[in-house]
Parts: sequence; C-alpha cells; structure tokens
Amino acid sequence: MELPKRLKEFVPQVTAICAAQFPKQCNTCGHIFNNFQEFVVGSKNLGTHPNHHCNPGSLIAYRNCPCGSTITISCTNADIHKVFHCVLDEEVKVSGRSAKDLLLVLLCEVDSLALEPDSPR
Repeated sequence: MELPKRLKEFVPQVTAICAAQFPKQCNTCGHIFNNFQEFVVGSKNLGTHPNHHCNPGSLIAYRNCPCGSTITISCTNADIHKVFHCVLDEEVKVSGRSAKDLLLVLLCEVDSLALEPDSPR
C-alpha cells in the first residue's frame, strides 16, 4: 500500500532520528545492535501502538529481539511531532485509512530506507 506524499516526506527525518539512537542493547539477552540497519535486519517488526495519540512525545515502534524480548524505538521527536500528527490526522480523513495502517506503512518505508547503502546508520 502506498504512503501518501505528505507522510512520505517524513520518512528521511524519522529514519535519521531512529539511526541516531544506536548502538542499542537488548535488556534481556544483552544482544547489541550496532546501528539501525542491523536492528532492522536482526529484529522482527511488531508495528506501533494501536492508539498513536497515547504517547504525546513520540511515535513508538515495537520490534522483537531474536531472544523474543520486545525492544522499543522512538521514531520522532518534539520538533516534528505536532506537524507529523496534524498531517497524519488529515491523511486519515482524506484517505479513509486508519492511523494505524498509515503508521505501519510509514514504518515499513523507514525500514526500507534504513536498508539502502547510503542510509544514515
């Protein structure tokens, strides 16, 4: 499913914000993900919180470490949060798609960008 253009514009920013959080370590098994690309390849995407408004500070993505433990990653920051959620809410109304559906597509686009050779690590 295609991500609306206005949301697609956030993908590079969100990818860079995610990449800046590494290295990241699993609190359960101690596995270290040295960069965002390793994290995308080495963990299973579980999606995002079903109510995107539950966390006013960020978009949280959930992934499973190979040990089965859930690891969260904050995919946005206060600088873009308000604008992002306004655009998301507008796209929900215009497209008729759910916020969760749009967020899942956005996270897949972020994962895809993270796997590109010149992507932020």
